[in-house]
Amino acid sequence: MKKLAYLIMVHKINEQLYQLIQQFPDDGVDIFIHLDEKCQDKLLILKSNIHLIDKRINVKWGHISVLEAQLELIKVAKNHGDYSHYIFLSGQDLVLKNFSTIKKFYEYNVKYSFIHLEENTKWRNKQKVRYQLKYPKWMFSRSLPIRLIRKMYQVIFGIFLKDNPAIHFGSMWMSLTDEFVEYLLKYDEEYQIIEKNKHFTVPDEFVIHTIFMNSPFKEYRKDYLTYVDWSENKPSPKVLTMIDLPYLLTTPMFYARKFDENIDAMIIARIIENAKE
Repeated sequence: MKKLAYLIMVHKINEQLYQLIQQFPDDGVDIFIHLDEKCQDKLLILKSNIHLIDKRINVKWGHISVLEAQLELIKVAKNHGDYSHYIFLSGQDLVLKNFSTIKKFYEYNVKYSFIHLEENTKWRNKQKVRYQLKYPKWMFSRSLPIRLIRKMYQVIFGIFLKDNPAIHFGSMWMSLTDEFVEYLLKYDEEYQIIEKNKHFTVPDEFVIHTIFMNSPFKEYRKDYLTYVDWSENKPSPKVLTMIDLPYLLTTPMFYARKFDENIDAMIIARIIENAKE
């Protein structure tokens, strides 16, 4: 079987990140890390199968820079070698299962990409502004004044928009097959993904999904493998703590986010220990 490529987007270096890196075995896995340009700390490379990509992007929420970092990770990994799957994680994720189980799973599902798609029509209607309204650069901010201005902009112009069923939304935490990655990179060469989507908000949550679902690979999709808790109804997912441990120990998911060592370090230790078994 081909190796697995883990593509990790990192915005800060801390002990938690090193604990995640240590979860990966030396054989059968290559790790590619994009370190946000804003991060001033240096990453200590602990293993020969860890690759810190040269191009560093200033990643901003809701901005094309997120998708740009994703594509750069894919390109570097693809140029390095052929992999069974290209798997996106963040520096605040953890691996929940042992790698023997994970490798067997991907080998059995070698034709399938694991991509979450949001099918809720009401939710989709609220997201039309993401792929039909274009935003000036200054509007890509999470500050309260800009958020209020952006909301007014959406209300004023969003009423004229209609849903487009060819557009698909979902999580950026996906596992993509080698075959689809080849297709995606050729698509990028022809259509210039970054240039065509730079004025949309949160493009990382619909551009690759839309390309996939309008490709010959759409029949080979299963849901994503990363557990994320949005129950707090906030812009960011819930930070997982020991309260969540019983579920995390039994979930069929392979990965989970997000964790924070400053909020609950114990759950990180417990998850890592359990994944060794």
